[in-house]
Amino acid sequence: MKKPFAFIFGIIFILPVLFIGLVSASQICETYDDFSSSTLDMSKWEESTDAGFIDEHFVNSNEESYHIAQYSIRHSDTQLIPKKEFYPGEEFRYTLTYYPGSGNHLSTVWPSGDDAGAIIENCTTPSPGCGGVGYMNGETAAGTQEGNYLIKYQFFNNYIILNFTRPDNTNVWFKMSNVNPPYTFGIMNIAGHNGLMHIDYDNFKVCTEQEELTCEQILALKPGEDKVQKCSNGIMKVFEKSIGWAKELI
Repeated sequence: MKKPFAFIFGIIFILPVLFIGLVSASQICETYDDFSSSTLDMSKWEESTDAGFIDEHFVNSNEESYHIAQYSIRHSDTQLIPKKEFYPGEEFRYTLTYYPGSGNHLSTVWPSGDDAGAIIENCTTPSPGCGGVGYMNGETAAGTQEGNYLIKYQFFNNYIILNFTRPDNTNVWFKMSNVNPPYTFGIMNIAGHNGLMHIDYDNFKVCTEQEELTCEQILALKPGEDKVQKCSNGIMKVFEKSIGWAKELI
């Protein structure tokens, strides 16, 4: 049975439009620090402490990672602070390698400055908090799985999404509100009065959403190309495929 002409006509002309508009943006990531040098790049980072630095806090040149370890029983902390302001549309991601610890020990993040009063709205473990990995009078929602966590901070207007992918590839995320751009924060490593810990950090990246170039914009970068003809041919190929498929319906 033949299909109505209007139906076929609609498919032929609408499909190319759908194909052309499918992808409008892509995520571009740039390395912020992969710790390939033997010392901490102080143009990118600041280290600070409130209770006294953790026993070990340095760039491990063999592993090319930022290394944190507490081996003695005492309250201590080390804050690793990016020297960068973050804006809506940006994402800050990194790998955290967690090794089994004991007692109270935690890697967490918290905004600084005017955003110090931030609130995590959907926190399921309010006692240790939901912004990190470890144990602080209770296990955090992200847990204490041995291995590599992928951690992402996604920045929006007036809120931040904290996203944790655990070593077993399960995922948990939280919304941090009562914050305003530009965002600044520190990654806090805390060993409590009875805490022992070992955590390594690597592959810090800053990602942004960028619109993909149109056919004309791409060809504008190629002097001498016939922009009208090239782009027209690209559209016609999709159009011809639509016609070929539509003929099967007639």
